[in-house]
Amino acid sequence: MSTKHLRRLLEEKEAQKKAQEGENKEHNSEDEDDVSDVPKGGPRNRFAFLNSDDDDADEEVTTSSNQYEAKEKQQQKKKKKNKKKGKKEREEDIELKSDEDEDALLERLSKMNAKSSTDNGENSDSISCAELFKVDPKLLDASEELKRALGKAFKQNISGPTNPHRNTGAYGRIVKSQLNWPPIKNIGLSMIQEKKEGNITWFTFVHNSNYEKLERLYWFGEDSLDHGIANEILSESFYHLNSLLMLANVMMMSEDVTQAADLIKRGIFYCEQSFHSLFQPFDWTHRISYLHYENRVFYLLLHRHMLNALNKRCFETSLNLAKLIFKMDPNDDPFALILQIDSIALRARQFSWIKKAYALMKDWKNLHLLPNWRYSIAMAEFMDAKDDDSRQRASALLSDAIVGFPGVVTQLLEELQVQPDSAVDANQFLSAFGYHKEPEGYKAIVKIYSKQTSELWQAPESLSWLEEVTRLTVLDKKLQNKMKEERDKRQKRFVGMPQNIERLMELLGYSASSGRISDPVPPTNGTARYVRNDGAQRPEGGGFLADLIHSLHPDYNPNIPLQEALTNALRNAIAQVMPRAQANQGQGAEANNPQNQNPDNDGDFEDNDNLD
Repeated sequence: MSTKHLRRLLEEKEAQKKAQEGENKEHNSEDEDDVSDVPKGGPRNRFAFLNSDDDDADEEVTTSSNQYEAKEKQQQKKKKKNKKKGKKEREEDIELKSDEDEDALLERLSKMNAKSSTDNGENSDSISCAELFKVDPKLLDASEELKRALGKAFKQNISGPTNPHRNTGAYGRIVKSQLNWPPIKNIGLSMIQEKKEGNITWFTFVHNSNYEKLERLYWFGEDSLDHGIANEILSESFYHLNSLLMLANVMMMSEDVTQAADLIKRGIFYCEQSFHSLFQPFDWTHRISYLHYENRVFYLLLHRHMLNALNKRCFETSLNLAKLIFKMDPNDDPFALILQIDSIALRARQFSWIKKAYALMKDWKNLHLLPNWRYSIAMAEFMDAKDDDSRQRASALLSDAIVGFPGVVTQLLEELQVQPDSAVDANQFLSAFGYHKEPEGYKAIVKIYSKQTSELWQAPESLSWLEEVTRLTVLDKKLQNKMKEERDKRQKRFVGMPQNIERLMELLGYSASSGRISDPVPPTNGTARYVRNDGAQRPEGGGFLADLIHSLHPDYNPNIPLQEALTNALRNAIAQVMPRAQANQGQGAEANNPQNQNPDNDGDFEDNDNLD
């Protein structure tokens, strides 16, 4: 179908729709006029007055008839005017849209058909989430946010290259290319459309044989803690993602923040150049699973980029990057961003966004059961308060949060190095001893929140508000029984440590590192087209002793517990020694006892396998 035919079909549909609306409107107005505008005493027949001989009656009927005729003429003029106006609007609308191309016409036509349909295949929750986590590409550049924050006088000092497109014409939507980056070279990274589930489309990165060789070489350098191998890889393959991630980590440790951030952005830029032609990173319905090993480095690069923006105090950029990471797999949430995005939004002063997110995801993500969100919603209400009623509402929310999760106050005061009130310090739920008894998963969430928001609570007005509400909550005897009930609930709810929380703790540096920069806390149900060799792996969970055994015994398998590995090694050593001892013992016995020279006597050990 040509563009001309599409435009004609679209014009006919719009004209038909507006004509139908006009007819309905006119029909309704006629009904109303028939009921209200026609005089109740007026005749249905205009000539009824001929049957009356009374002059007064004739005059009254004639007056009513004349009023009816004048009203009818006025309605006809109004109808003609509305028709001319509607025709003129349709002509103007057609003239304005006459320059649309075929894609725009098809999009308009599909929208009209979707509106006429009763079911468009998408529920209201997904539409709301799509709006809530909509990423603004203009707010993904930390340099631009710094320009807005510092003013025009600092633009020249902060501004990047004037021509970010380079001579290759490549341009990123998440990060901008830089002039000092090497030219793009295909090293074997690409993206395919994996599957489609309803209106959700899943994409995944894939590695060819060349990229697999680079990845295996990188694994060897990572296991041997040899950063020089990453440098060697990048000297030939400028955009190997895990090598960029490792060198960025080394630069961060040496406090070369600028170079580290540049390496991270270079990796994200290369991922963008490898996107599938249909993949839209800002589309809510386009997803990337963290379960596939090939996808994980893209997550890690984005999260490191988000942390770099946080360190620069570019909170709007960080919030948009957090939205981008969360929307790639919101159900599994592999980086537990639901525990971090609220504190980022608070620092970005997006108070209305926090309230909307809490209302929308309260049942979906059980936000009312997470301590960080209970305190964040109270803080958002307090910082956005404009009158006494909103302040009282904020205090009530904070009191409920303290009753449900008193350990947050304990950690916040410790983080701020503030000595609590005597009544607060004496409370069994707010003391350090009581916090020590809490589940590990709960303490991890509290630690993340207290470290991420300590700067906000350190403000004098916020700290005084926290101390006041905490004191009133502790002195209320009715709330003490409720705090005991909430403690029992926490012991049942927060059992164990989920992998995504453990992974976030490691990425933030709040827990001991596993040594795997490329794959921290790998998911137990993860998949990969190729895997590491067992002999090349560093042992996990064994500590210094396991590292020592691995260096002395290279065949040690880290997937086997350390105690079991030692037992197996001891058994193998005994199995090798005992046959020799048996032979020597047999020879000595035969020499001293002639009866043992009977060939039918097999000795004391029937089979070496019995040792096992």
